[in-house]
Amino acid sequence: GEVHSTDTTRYELGSGGDPYELKCPRNWVRFKTSCYKFTRSPPKKWGDARELCRAFRHDDQDLADLASVDSFEEHRFISEYLNKNDPQHRRWYISTRQENKNQWVNQGDKTQMLNLDKFFHPANEWGEFNQADYRKDYLVYAFSLKSRQWGFQPVFGQEEY
Repeated sequence: GEVHSTDTTRYELGSGGDPYELKCPRNWVRFKTSCYKFTRSPPKKWGDARELCRAFRHDDQDLADLASVDSFEEHRFISEYLNKNDPQHRRWYISTRQENKNQWVNQGDKTQMLNLDKFFHPANEWGEFNQADYRKDYLVYAFSLKSRQWGFQPVFGQEEY
């Protein structure tokens, strides 16, 4: 079948009131105090995917952006969602960008991605070589047929997913 581009948008819920009463917009999925929208859209590069996510900002208080993966729990939430809802195993852009060698920073909230190294898939699984001059500074969620799990695959950001 046809592979569609995908983006993962995270939208921070506002503060105040009872946090259990906070609701996500229709077709969004809640995790802790954030809402996520998994968007299947025409193929997009990283910058265009981010622009689409940021379009959900309605005022200066809104923080909608590509998802910033800050913890194992958040990684597990996204992985479980994709296991249930993406049998085609598409690739999904997130906000993370490599600032220095092996230092990944979430562009959405400026946090550093820490303690998730074991969820990076080896590049050679997709027939690629690990070369020093490879500057794959963006991340997508990708499904590894070898390990049978979702994880991170570095990409150039110019690929349309």
